[in-house]
Order: sequence, then C-alpha cells, then structure tokens
Amino acid sequence: MSKSKGTRAENEVVAEMRERGWTAFRLLPTTNDRDDDIVGSGIADVVALKAGSRPRLIEVKATSRGPFAGFTPARRKRMLEVADAAGADAILAWKEPYQGIRYLPPKAWPK
Repeated sequence: MSKSKGTRAENEVVAEMRERGWTAFRLLPTTNDRDDDIVGSGIADVVALKAGSRPRLIEVKATSRGPFAGFTPARRKRMLEVADAAGADAILAWKEPYQGIRYLPPKAWPK
C-alpha cells in the first residue's frame, strides 16, 4: 500500500466515523511501542470516541492483497492487548479496491 493510498483510506475512515456521530482522529506513527516487529508503527491508525460507547482503535488497510497483508499476528496481538488495557474495541478497517470500507472485528481475524 502506498503511503498516499493509506492516508486516503485513513481519512475516509475518519470521515465515516464522524458521519456516524463519533469524534475520530488519524494517529501518526509513533516509536513509543517497542515490540520487536512493530517499532515505529503505532498501535492503530485511527481512534474514535463517542459518549456512551467504548472507544475504538482502528487499524486501516488499503491493499488488494487482502485485509491482513501487513497486519501480522504480532501486530494483531499487540493491538488487542492495548485495546483491552484501555477498555477499547479493536477494529480492522479494510478499504477494498474500488469498493467501500469493511470493518472487521477481532472475531473475523485469523488466529
């Protein structure tokens, strides 16, 4: 996924969440997370907040290689750990080529 393609998909997720009444923001990559294979990648691409709802940490993928390309088992595990510690829901948003965004909860992720 090109950086610009990924940024466009992240912005699309933010816009969709805002249309649904959420306060949503893109998160820039950070080096705060020091796990070996995810240093500098951050935990999620978007955070969404809404009064009365659990916060959402959203990882966004925009690739024809499928929703889990680049979303390794280690990254999925770490995202779930952080979401659990924060009382948040972890969600994968996949921008399918020439289609809309599909939101995949952890139960739809490979083990």
